[in-house]
Amino acid sequence: MKDNCWIGTHVTILDGVTIHERAVIGAGAVVTKDVLPNSVVVGNPARHIRYRGENEGNFNYSLKEKYRKSRYSSCLLVE
Repeated sequence: MKDNCWIGTHVTILDGVTIHERAVIGAGAVVTKDVLPNSVVVGNPARHIRYRGENEGNFNYSLKEKYRKSRYSSCLLVE
C-alpha cells in the first residue's frame, strides 16, 4: 500500500496486490488486481468506477456537468 489510501470497512485485499497513491476502496470490496493512483474502486470483485479529481466534492460543479451532458441540457438550471 502506498501513501494516502482510503480503505473501507470489511475490504479483502488479496496477496500481491498493490494499492497506489490516493486510491479509495469502497466498503466490502474484494480487491484482486492492482489499484491505479487516484482510482475509486468498489464491488466484488473490485471494479474501477472513476478517478479522484481536483473538483472532487464540489456538488455544484458535478451537477452542472451532469446537466450539460444530459438530454436536458437545454433546460434552465436554477442555482
